[in-house]
Amino acid sequence: MPPSRTRTPPGWRPQSKAVGSYHHPVGTCAMGPDPERGAVVDSRGAVHGVRGLWVADASVMPTIPSANTHLSTIVVAERIGAWLAAG
Repeated sequence: MPPSRTRTPPGWRPQSKAVGSYHHPVGTCAMGPDPERGAVVDSRGAVHGVRGLWVADASVMPTIPSANTHLSTIVVAERIGAWLAAG
């Protein structure tokens, strides 16, 4: 199949130039009992000092897991979701 001869609209970049590497950030929302020592959420994902707000994603993981980050994030979210559903 011959290459496409379409023109890119002004101001648009080809997708290959707009996309860079993709990282799975973890550890940006420290989990722990004491916000004075840097903890953002408790062991069940509740944000310290903010009533009714929980974090249930990869940011609560202290390091990048050896397994797939997506799978680990689903496990964290399912567990915190179960705690929330149970009351």
